[in-house]
Amino acid sequence: EIFSEEFIVKEEVNQSDLLKILRTNYNASGWGLSNVTIEEQEMPDNELGLGLVTAVYKGRSLGTKLSDGSLFLPIHSLLQASAYSWRKPPIKDFYQIRVERDADGYLATLGVVYPLAKEQIMEVIK
Repeated sequence: EIFSEEFIVKEEVNQSDLLKILRTNYNASGWGLSNVTIEEQEMPDNELGLGLVTAVYKGRSLGTKLSDGSLFLPIHSLLQASAYSWRKPPIKDFYQIRVERDADGYLATLGVVYPLAKEQIMEVIK
């Protein structure tokens, strides 16, 4: 319970709230996050006693320059945004950061794990 206020709460386990957690930071770094897929998972009791919410975010590069006029470097900007987001609440960890190039620019896929207090996990699963 020491850091329980840092866990994601069940009310935030929906597409709109999960997008809000990362969208501003990634937009400032040149990435438009447009979609998130949510999967709920439960950790065994003999582990940390936490539930996990796994979210897979999808986004696209917004252009070739950032808002401050600097050059957009897709991999660098994605890793910098992820490192910054990792340090901000709620507690999260990235298990996938992927960049692909297509005819229209770059696509990003971010796999993120959010701890969820054990008593909340059963209420989230719909």
